[in-house]
Amino acid sequence: MNTNIHHWIKSPHWILNIDIDYFFTEDSNGNIYQFVSDAYIQEFLKNIDSCLDHIDVVTIAMSPNFCGGWENSYRILKLITKYFNLDFRLKSLE
Repeated sequence: MNTNIHHWIKSPHWILNIDIDYFFTEDSNGNIYQFVSDAYIQEFLKNIDSCLDHIDVVTIAMSPNFCGGWENSYRILKLITKYFNLDFRLKSLE
């Protein structure tokens, strides 16, 4: 999968914000669901990983209101933190 991240992040000193709600959508009945697979998210993370030499800061916006709740948002956050081997836990959600 090519996310075009290399097209945008060519020079150093980028701040990258990952909005988890990007992976979710709302249908006409107001139901919120994840519209891309976890495999897609893993490939997205690989693309980011390949550009880390040019990224100074990465922020992650959980946006639970746009992800169908904290549980959905936190599950995707755990995919991200696991991929980058980061120890991050919210005790109230574990």
